[in-house]
Amino acid sequence: MTFHNAQKYILTAPTKTSATESLERTRFLCEWLNSPQRNLKYIRFAGSNGKTVCQTMLASILHENGNRVGSLLMPVHDNPRENVIIGKDILSIDELQKYVT
Repeated sequence: MTFHNAQKYILTAPTKTSATESLERTRFLCEWLNSPQRNLKYIRFAGSNGKTVCQTMLASILHENGNRVGSLLMPVHDNPRENVIIGKDILSIDELQKYVT
């Protein structure tokens, strides 16, 4: 899969599903990946204002203290790579292609 095909796939993937469908897909994926969420420590930001600023500051602090930090930002930008940040770097073209494939 090329980068452009991966980008097109992400940007045209259906976004509206029923809650039941969405939950079933998530459970299937987690089981297929051997439930990695059980070994993760994460912080989720919610609310109307300030999520991006708080996330950026906290990620920077954690990264500078030697923690491995990844961030998933929403909504999807024109370039989906900009939504996934590991450390201080956006996802590479090769990584995007690998993960979407």
